[in-house]
Amino acid sequence: NARRLAFGNPLRQRLGQRLVHAGYITEEDLRRALRTQKRTHQKLGEILVELKLVNAADMNDLLREP
Repeated sequence: NARRLAFGNPLRQRLGQRLVHAGYITEEDLRRALRTQKRTHQKLGEILVELKLVNAADMNDLLREP
């Protein structure tokens, strides 16, 4: 599950869960992005933008929030 994949990096887990809770992505979207991240070592936000699950402006807004 996504929590297990993100266990080693609390920031990644928070970002992914924040996106899910805010309604930007689904749990399945997060799992897919985390699988990609594990394979490519890219930043989660970059992957989500590349997959067109989140646009760059929304990602930037979310990252600025506390």
